[in-house]
Amino acid sequence: MTIPSTPQIAPAQEPDENTCPAASLKDPQAATWFWGRSDRGLVRGNNEDRFWLDGERHLFIVADGMGGHAAGEEASRIAIEALNQFFAADAIEAARSGGHFPELLRAALGHANDAVLQTSQTRSEWSGMGSTAVVALLQDGHLHLANAGDSRAYLLRGDKIHLLSRDHSVAAALAEQNHIAREEVRTHPLRNRLTVCLGIEVNIEPHLSRIALQPEDRLLLCSDGLWDMLSDEEIARLWRQYPDAKVAVDALIAAANAAGGKDNITVVALNIGDHDGFSTLTNRTFGCPVSASLDDTVVVAC
Repeated sequence: MTIPSTPQIAPAQEPDENTCPAASLKDPQAATWFWGRSDRGLVRGNNEDRFWLDGERHLFIVADGMGGHAAGEEASRIAIEALNQFFAADAIEAARSGGHFPELLRAALGHANDAVLQTSQTRSEWSGMGSTAVVALLQDGHLHLANAGDSRAYLLRGDKIHLLSRDHSVAAALAEQNHIAREEVRTHPLRNRLTVCLGIEVNIEPHLSRIALQPEDRLLLCSDGLWDMLSDEEIARLWRQYPDAKVAVDALIAAANAAGGKDNITVVALNIGDHDGFSTLTNRTFGCPVSASLDDTVVVAC
């Protein structure tokens, strides 16, 4: 496989054409410390997922579109384009110098929301289209995370898997209100009815967090096509079994297809310890007060 020299959007086409298309050769560890792939699954005739990998800016995105008449494919494409354009190098540097990563992430998802919403109004068949988004930005020894919808971010630290993102769905809300157990969200009939996503409402309030990273941490971004088919425990077991990012991605997608492959499946894996630059990252902290603890990982809700 040839890795292009500049980042680009992963085409939502055949599965083999949607593998790690955006790893930048400017990062010498690009081919080993992160990997991504999207698969159509076994039921859907098209792929409405998109993802973005940028080892130079340490920016990683997964988007899952929705809507008929190819609107879902268009929504996720627009979301990825808008987010990538927003995270210009000078914008990231400005956020770093001022400690404004929460504001940057919030504004970025707001920008993408506007882009999807405005496009949905240009053609009748695109009316009501939308997209999820989960965005991971690694800066200064921290993961800065934002999500809207039910595409997820996981952290594997030691033997434990932690869900870092927040599902914006009716089923997740029921679990938060203790009406159902968290384990029931994956099979609940309202698990795919979203309460927040890009392109539906004029205003959007994404979930934001910041996590202090450790050298052996492993991160995973995915669409619901993965976690809808596999429990967190199954994801963790396979993830631990395959330390190589590419092998882990392939194994997780294969397992989701073996479990039914009812939706498009997108997985992006990052092995922090395999990135030579991690040891040189500073340990500065910015932004909001600490609200929770994940073992000795600082989790900050912004």
